[in-house]
Amino acid sequence: MSSTDAIRLEHLEGVWPLLELLQVGFVLIAPDGEVRHATSSARVLFGRRRLDGAQLRDLLGELDREIVAPVFSGHVSSTRWREHRFQTPRGVEMHVAMRTSAVLGPADERMVMLAIYDVSVEVGLHRRYKQLVARQEAINEELRVRIAEELREHEDDLAQFSELLQIAPAIFASFVGEANAAVAAIAAVAGEPTDETLVRALREGHTVKGNARGLGLNFIAGRAHAVEDLIAGARERGEPPAAKELEASLEDLRRAIDRAVALRGGLESASGPEHGADGRALVEINTQLTAAIAALGGDHPARAPLAKASAALERLARVPLSQLLHFVRVTARSVAAASGVDVPNVDVRGGDVTVPPAIHDALHTALPHLVRNAIVHGIEPGDQRIALGKPAAGTITVDARVDSGQLVVQIKDDGRGVDRDRLARALGDAGGDASVLSLEDLVFHPGLSSRGAVDRDSGRGMGALAARDALAALGGTLEVETSPGTGTTFTARVPLRR
Repeated sequence: MSSTDAIRLEHLEGVWPLLELLQVGFVLIAPDGEVRHATSSARVLFGRRRLDGAQLRDLLGELDREIVAPVFSGHVSSTRWREHRFQTPRGVEMHVAMRTSAVLGPADERMVMLAIYDVSVEVGLHRRYKQLVARQEAINEELRVRIAEELREHEDDLAQFSELLQIAPAIFASFVGEANAAVAAIAAVAGEPTDETLVRALREGHTVKGNARGLGLNFIAGRAHAVEDLIAGARERGEPPAAKELEASLEDLRRAIDRAVALRGGLESASGPEHGADGRALVEINTQLTAAIAALGGDHPARAPLAKASAALERLARVPLSQLLHFVRVTARSVAAASGVDVPNVDVRGGDVTVPPAIHDALHTALPHLVRNAIVHGIEPGDQRIALGKPAAGTITVDARVDSGQLVVQIKDDGRGVDRDRLARALGDAGGDASVLSLEDLVFHPGLSSRGAVDRDSGRGMGALAARDALAALGGTLEVETSPGTGTTFTARVPLRR
């Protein structure tokens, strides 16, 4: 390499005082690697009052080989600017740019001049720029999600219209009333966030989700699932759900329910006379009539005809279970399809049994939960059933009858039965002690599930509890019997008169 490509030392020595005034630091390195001269700016940047060759090589690290050695060897007369990061002896992190140039001394002695410039500000600005770009991208993503949600709502309306028209009036009326009551109950959690109210909110959300899924109203079920996630996460953390997030999720769920009602043509027009406003009005009239009869003397001449009229009103207000049992079949098909299992045979009996509207509502909550549990937790996949000598498709029997003034409904499946050991392990993982609990205690324990993970239909451990509580509100009970490998039977009993 020609000597004319290098700076002459005599020229450099004449400008050292000028270089000392610049923010760029300069270090002159002798052929033996020692520092011949270092400007004050260079010493400040390297954090050294004095700078020797060993210290410089330690600060440069790999760059000593990459930008100093090639100039000493004569392969290049200068190098490009390279960024470098190091820590000063005081622990200050420096971001600098460096380059080297050849310097020729007396008798063409080859030296290297290292130029160093502080780029910490530029690096900080670049980092800030990247953060701003990332934040803007996050904002853009949020906007894309919101736009997609708006579009999805309109698509949902179109996709669910046919499903809405196929729902029986009594079932739809019961669902809407139950869903709105559940939203109100969940909203109350923000004002009183105890573990008990959080469990109740989870139970209400799980019921809305399950029944909406059974009716094919996935745009409602998805929003109910989001509410469940929010409350379940808060309960796991042992803290109340964020009020703003909860209200936003509930408002989203309210809008979905309202859209279903609007699409159906309004709740009043959708409700049939067998159940809904007319049936409940008859119940209220009969309640007042019963109170009036009780106030009459035992020998009052009006007592007998009024009692006869009361009995007639009670019969008029009753609702047949046929539509509800049909809904149970629909729920079974929907859950089986979502779970990827063979659609079970659902044998329903007692469709001609009639019950008061309040009991119909309780059964509308309880039965779908129990049927979902039978499919998700009880009935084995087809290949497992065949290996066990069972038909590939399971069987669920729902039998309703009246016995000694009580409504008795049995839900029986021919699946694997309740795995008590698995429930006990799940409770132990949550810090509980299963040794003192009965099978029923475990089955109805809030938040306890034999399913390993939460999915869109199950895993919350709330279905059986929600079913039992709905019946208990009317003085009813729910019992469970199970046999490993044979199946499980839930027996609901509700008094027809209270």
